[in-house]
Amino acid sequence: MVDTGPSDTLVWDHGNEQHAVRHDVSREEIDAMYELGEWIIDEDPQGRPGQERLIGRTPAGRIVTVAVEWLPDRRAYRPISSWGADTLERHRWRRDLHAED
Repeated sequence: MVDTGPSDTLVWDHGNEQHAVRHDVSREEIDAMYELGEWIIDEDPQGRPGQERLIGRTPAGRIVTVAVEWLPDRRAYRPISSWGADTLERHRWRRDLHAED
């Protein structure tokens, strides 16, 4: 099977939506950030298996961080939690996203 990268959508279900949006980031912002594609993948700082962070810009310009788990069978990310990116996350996003400039 050829690796085609992540899917075009995030996986939302009853179990993750309420938790993922309780830190002042809406589902619409998370979806829009993902669809915009101006995000980076960062390791989970606590080293939890199967979890990563997506740090990216929303169309409104807000930088947010979304904790996700990778679902290999669906080739998609499932949001777990989200928040407005802190200073270190914003710096990492700018550095990594613009490293090719």
